[in-house]
Amino acid sequence: MNLRLPILYLTVPALALWAGWATAGRGDGAGDGKSSRSSRHREGASHSSGKPWTSDDFLRAIRTRNPNPAEPPPDPLLAGLTDWTDEEIRAALEESLLHPELLLHNGGKLGLTPLLFRELIRRDFDSAMELFGELPPEKAEALSAVLLFNWPADRAADGLAFLRANSAFVSRRGIHLININLTAAATLGVSELTALIRTLRAEGYDVAFHSMLGGSIGTTKVEFPPGFDFSGLLTSEEIAFSPGTTTTPTYGIFSAWIDQDREAAFQWLFQHHGVKGVENLDGILSQQADGTAWFSRKVSAMEQDQRTELLRGKTVVWVEYPRIAIAALRAARETPLHREILGYAAQGLYYGKHQQALPLLEDIPGPEDRLRFLENLPQIDLADSIYTDPDARDDGTFRETLLSWGADEARAAAILERFRTEARE
Repeated sequence: MNLRLPILYLTVPALALWAGWATAGRGDGAGDGKSSRSSRHREGASHSSGKPWTSDDFLRAIRTRNPNPAEPPPDPLLAGLTDWTDEEIRAALEESLLHPELLLHNGGKLGLTPLLFRELIRRDFDSAMELFGELPPEKAEALSAVLLFNWPADRAADGLAFLRANSAFVSRRGIHLININLTAAATLGVSELTALIRTLRAEGYDVAFHSMLGGSIGTTKVEFPPGFDFSGLLTSEEIAFSPGTTTTPTYGIFSAWIDQDREAAFQWLFQHHGVKGVENLDGILSQQADGTAWFSRKVSAMEQDQRTELLRGKTVVWVEYPRIAIAALRAARETPLHREILGYAAQGLYYGKHQQALPLLEDIPGPEDRLRFLENLPQIDLADSIYTDPDARDDGTFRETLLSWGADEARAAAILERFRTEARE
């Protein structure tokens, strides 16, 4: 089948391609005899506006592309393809391959060639694979990430075969292929999933249950069916979870379990591994809208010795990363746990981290209460070391803050001396 393409001469190949292909197949009789399954995408003319794009149209669409790939809106360029047939997409893709610069990514968005290739993968995977197999090595390499991150889940077994046949070429880009096969195995149960894990690891593949964002290319993570036996997987020889484990597989599995049933995940961890088992769950729970507040309620319900152990274990993180402490304080606000957390998070003052720790005290409503808090704050012996700022003695931030809270010179000096004399060397 031949599509009639107008020949437009523009200075930028991308403009030429888009201006030309916006009118592709629009002539009389164009598209006669098309049998593609994508013909359902349209009933009338392919271009919904009834006229071709101009260079100004193209540049306007480029400028409105959101450069942040974290939450990309529908790409205006991609939206223009919705009423194209599969044949038109493939023909445009083949034309774009004549212009190497169209492979390039920009501002977190796909280049034009990868965008067209992704659209063809979604519509007609067999056609996309046929085209990919005909590409010269350098162009296949450039488009491989788009193929691998958009491989359809219902072709998982084919993806694993492709991965095995192209392991050197695929490298770490095969994460999505690994994950969709793990997802397929998980639907069958723990035994089938662990068997696949053993096989893949024996073949040298990284089985880490990655959950990652591939920029504008796509996202990938392992999905588990409702009611999956997460505890059976975590206690399997292939995962062998233990408290303090920070491996990627453990993180990915717990993330999935918490998304599915956080109560069951917390109870299993706490029952089998105590405080150490749940100590770092707040990092995963922070991805949920109410996750940090939910975790705070769980900590509040612990026995005092358990709560002390957990808070003491979190102190180093809170001191080094005040933003995490702020999130914990906000979640515990209006609860007795709030002042306990603050007592641990403010330990940074004993290590010269004035600029990081002092803003935390703003959570205490009155300036006089803040001063009394500092006068009575004990230094906690921490299991892990914290870097002490050697320039803290010359930093006037602490003194100026105390004075702004209403302390006179003598009271401010006493508080400063208290933290200096008790600071750990």
